[in-house]
Amino acid sequence: MPQLEFSIWLFNLCVNWVLLTFIFIAINNFTNQSGNESEFTDNFTAPANQTNNSNWPW
Repeated sequence: MPQLEFSIWLFNLCVNWVLLTFIFIAINNFTNQSGNESEFTDNFTAPANQTNNSNWPW
């Protein structure tokens, strides 16, 4: 059954992509605590002053 093997391979590819993405985000969150050089990891930390913040829609 080649269709089943292809489905399993595609599922494993998606799972590996998601796991690597979350590991990459976690590494960036731990390594970029010192400065504001990254706009990507700043979206995962809530700011202290939420009056004028473009990252949050509410």
